Amino acid sequence: MSIAKRNFYLPGIFILYLYDPISPFLNAISTSTRNLPAVLSAKNPLLSKVMDVYTKTSPLLCFFIITQTNDYKK
Repeated sequence: MSIAKRNFYLPGIFILYLYDPISPFLNAISTSTRNLPAVLSAKNPLLSKVMDVYTKTSPLLCFFIITQTNDYKK
């Protein structure tokens, strides 16, 4: 997986928010992770919550992808 493909998600979230600020997809992410601690913005609480979830879960997702693709290299 190239770097450009991996970094698509962050701009993709931002573009989705710009296109539809009350997106049901972003609201679902926000409400399903409401118990996670986060620093929320006063201007854009939905976007800041979704970006916070992304930054917290991306290392775990990356580790999972690396472990799965490492098996195919052998």
